[in-house]
Amino acid sequence: MMTNKILPKLWLYIALAITLSLLLLCACSQDKEAVSGDGDTTTTQDQSNQINEYTITYSPGSFAEGAKKGVVKKVGESVILETDLYQRVGFTLVGWQEKEGDAQFYPVGYEFTEDRTLTLYPVWAIKEYEVVLSPGANGQGNPVVCIKKHASSFTLPAHVFEREGYTQIGWAIVDGGEQVLALGAEYQDDRAITLYPVWQKNHYSVSFAPGKEIEGQIFVKNVLYGESLTLPGELFERENYDLVGWSTEDGGAITYTPTQELVVKNNITLYPVWELTKTYDITPDYKKLPQTLMTTMNVADLALYYKLVNAFFNYETSVSFTSDTNPELVLEILHCYFPVMYAGIDDGGPWIDTQNSTINFSYTTASLEQHNENIEEFTKALDYLLSDFNRTDTDVERALLIYQRLMQRVEYDNEFDLHPFDVYMVNKSGYYAIVYGKGMGETFSNAYAFLLTQADVDAVVVSSNHKTDATEHYWVALMLDFKWYYADLTLDLDNQEFTHFGITDAEMITLGYENAENNAITAYTGKGIKELVDTLDTRFHVFHSGAYSPIIDRDNDKVVFKDSNAAEVVFNIIESIS
Repeated sequence: MMTNKILPKLWLYIALAITLSLLLLCACSQDKEAVSGDGDTTTTQDQSNQINEYTITYSPGSFAEGAKKGVVKKVGESVILETDLYQRVGFTLVGWQEKEGDAQFYPVGYEFTEDRTLTLYPVWAIKEYEVVLSPGANGQGNPVVCIKKHASSFTLPAHVFEREGYTQIGWAIVDGGEQVLALGAEYQDDRAITLYPVWQKNHYSVSFAPGKEIEGQIFVKNVLYGESLTLPGELFERENYDLVGWSTEDGGAITYTPTQELVVKNNITLYPVWELTKTYDITPDYKKLPQTLMTTMNVADLALYYKLVNAFFNYETSVSFTSDTNPELVLEILHCYFPVMYAGIDDGGPWIDTQNSTINFSYTTASLEQHNENIEEFTKALDYLLSDFNRTDTDVERALLIYQRLMQRVEYDNEFDLHPFDVYMVNKSGYYAIVYGKGMGETFSNAYAFLLTQADVDAVVVSSNHKTDATEHYWVALMLDFKWYYADLTLDLDNQEFTHFGITDAEMITLGYENAENNAITAYTGKGIKELVDTLDTRFHVFHSGAYSPIIDRDNDKVVFKDSNAAEVVFNIIESIS
């Protein structure tokens, strides 16, 4: 029973305690209030700080790494928004926004003045790189600036700039440098760059058309821009006319002269300009052989001859031969009719390697360029000997004219001072007579036979020993008006005469030289030269008693000279003329 009495009192005490606690709490709150002069209440110091300052929080957002950063902004003040707080590969920070992905944003460096607390996220712009296409020093046009975005490719244009005579084929990173990118290539580097055109010279065609005056095919030469082309002098032929120039119009006036150096800068067609003239120069044909020889040579030997000629011009050192050829005989023909050979090989000439069945060359020149220069030098040496022929000249006139010119060009080499240790080969080749003006009997005979062949007169070198002292002597057998005669330039050299031109076999025997031989003629025809040269022909006998100080009157087809009595004599070149 006692317990029941105490319990209600306990609850009473608890209720009183709670009531007292609430009263004390209210009292404390009232003590903290401050009353203003006009009776209004104001905030506490803590509440004032929370209202006068705001926090701007920078967050890296979804694409950058880094810690958040808070910046305090006071009421009425401004804050300049960060410019490079976070980094993102391939992108540039351009602004801040309150919600990622919004279209609206504050640019970096923006002066933010609003009084509020907020969180800002970065706004990114993809990086762009300038690809500058420059014309360089030689191109025509203004630089072009292209934009390439990060991590994407940029297709370079196929063609931008122009340059006279050139085509752009690619791009280089330095002006005039090597190609690193092709036209239309994909540029993928994430960096700014300046590119320059890579140029290739254009090929242009120089066409030589025969024109309306003659028939013929068009010849075309392909030449790089800016390079020179030597215009041909005798590309086309027209009877009784000389090609004296080239015109850009068919039938037009001369624009360029023959052999002129034309600097090619575009496609061009040229037409020959003709001039009627009675004179002409012989252009050397180094593959030419006497007609008599060609019609009697076997096919294999003739093929070997041309093979050797081509090997020399191509600067080759060896030519093979087969068992059906006669290499010794072919070399004899080569020594006579191919004197230009000594413009490039040593004085020993080509030699035969029987073990390997080859004919070998040893060159004195150090390069193909020097080799070609020597050939050109020999060709120029022929100018005097093979120039200014009349179109009406007979084979007799051509033979006489070359005979006289060669006599005036050369002198006998009594001292062997040209090549003292190789006299045999000096005698062999007409090259030394034509270029140096020196030599001996075989030198002059080879030179004359070569020059006659160039002038379309059949000629071969012959030789025999003198009957008294066995001295070997060389002269030329030549065909004039379909008959064979002898001409011994060596015997006429001292007096510059025609006394030994057109002599017969009988007259040569009178001089003491018997059994004249020519290996080439004998081998191919089975005949000795005595069987070809008439013994009794008297056509040129008027010369043989002395033909001094001869003057060839080509306009009137006559030769005027002095005989042994100093009397003037006239020889009619054309027999029907009196």
